[in-house]
Amino acid sequence: MSQQAHACACRVTEDHVELRGSKTLVILTSRGESRKVKSSIAVALFRSHTLQGETWVHKTRPNVTSLRLEDQVPKGLGDFTMRVCMSGSPFSKIESEGFKRWKKAAR
Repeated sequence: MSQQAHACACRVTEDHVELRGSKTLVILTSRGESRKVKSSIAVALFRSHTLQGETWVHKTRPNVTSLRLEDQVPKGLGDFTMRVCMSGSPFSKIESEGFKRWKKAAR
């Protein structure tokens, strides 16, 4: 994973949690970088949040989850803020289609 994707995942996670808003943060990434982006989020949240399934949860701070651009938007996700953390390489066709789907669903 590139330093760019790692730095992005840590930065947007920390920034979002500091906002203390109610929206879930969804960090989208590529299939190849998914595991390491999830690890970066874990490093940023392991002291303050609890991992439940794919989502880091907290009683008073925003939840954070990382999914792949190609994943479907989960039912029941509710309001969420979307950020993309990748190495800077162009989207594949599947990732581009996924980005459009996620962007449409973001509120």
